[in-house]
Amino acid sequence: MIAIIQSTVLEYRLGLYRILREQLSNDLKVVCGEQTTDPNQRTPVEVWDFASKVRNHYFAGDRLLWQQGAYRLLKDCPLVVVDSNMRFVSTLLLLLSRRLRGLPTVAWGHASGKSRIGQFFRKYYYGRFSGIIAYTESQRLELSEQHKNLPIWSMCNACLGIEDCAPAPVTLAEYTDFIFVGRLTARKKPALLIKAFVNAVQRELIPAVARLVLVGDDQARSDLEGLAADSGIADRIIFTGSIHDKSQLRNLYKRAIAAVSPGYVGLSVTQATGFGVPVLVARDEPHSPEIEVCRDGFNSLFFPSNDISALADLIGKVYSERELWHSRRGSIAEDTANRYSFERMADTFLRVERHFNRSVIE
Repeated sequence: MIAIIQSTVLEYRLGLYRILREQLSNDLKVVCGEQTTDPNQRTPVEVWDFASKVRNHYFAGDRLLWQQGAYRLLKDCPLVVVDSNMRFVSTLLLLLSRRLRGLPTVAWGHASGKSRIGQFFRKYYYGRFSGIIAYTESQRLELSEQHKNLPIWSMCNACLGIEDCAPAPVTLAEYTDFIFVGRLTARKKPALLIKAFVNAVQRELIPAVARLVLVGDDQARSDLEGLAADSGIADRIIFTGSIHDKSQLRNLYKRAIAAVSPGYVGLSVTQATGFGVPVLVARDEPHSPEIEVCRDGFNSLFFPSNDISALADLIGKVYSERELWHSRRGSIAEDTANRYSFERMADTFLRVERHFNRSVIE
């Protein structure tokens, strides 16, 4: 049996848990809270069909989390996988109790902290666990050097299953768009993308049929719509709002020559490449671990951060090469299916479960 606890289970994780439930049935326990301090991070109601609910209590200026009920639900489970965030105080108690009683607890998270002090404490913290699940293969190698006596796995985040990792059929005549998918916040830099697209139009680097589609919502949307309205090409800059339905997203991605990440790369990069769409990536940003998805020249191209002209040039270049990228869509999607699908994530959990079950039997 394996139990997994998270602060919340978000929409993009549902496919992973569906596969784990199919594989493990009653040998899977999922525990989570309803919401984080971010109002956008809320557990969907369908999760309660299979998960046990705990109450998330944030304190110390929302810097620390106590998950009420987690200890009672998990203290005696044969194997528990926890979020490795050191600010989750209830996890510290759970880890200590289980360690004293010889019960395995596995950390799931980043390899290191953002500061030197954070890195020092995280290294010590990880050493108290029975094993570690890292976000990427490079992080697994890094952790393996630090914790030579611990079993360590890598599990790359995904938001599509293998069956969904395929490009939708599209003719070259329909293949005209550039797409941004994510929250419309300053850190994601959608304003820079709009300015670069307008620049590309003004310099006639792309034809009149080319469009920019922004999928997402948040605090910056009204300002971005104003920026688009003042551009003189507002009819070619489309705001769809937030979309989570895979069929609707597939329909938008099918017309996209490329997705664009003008700020930091997040999980949506696996969605784009899963649908066979390459990604234009700002080079020097605080990228999430999913940046390892991006293979320059194969499924992505990089441009200097905060450089409107350089991004406009790249948009023009990619449009001029759209037949090449159209022909590559199948291989880009297949690569993502093989490395970054729900099934690959589930395989890691199953390997972890088998490892500790074997240890108990032996």
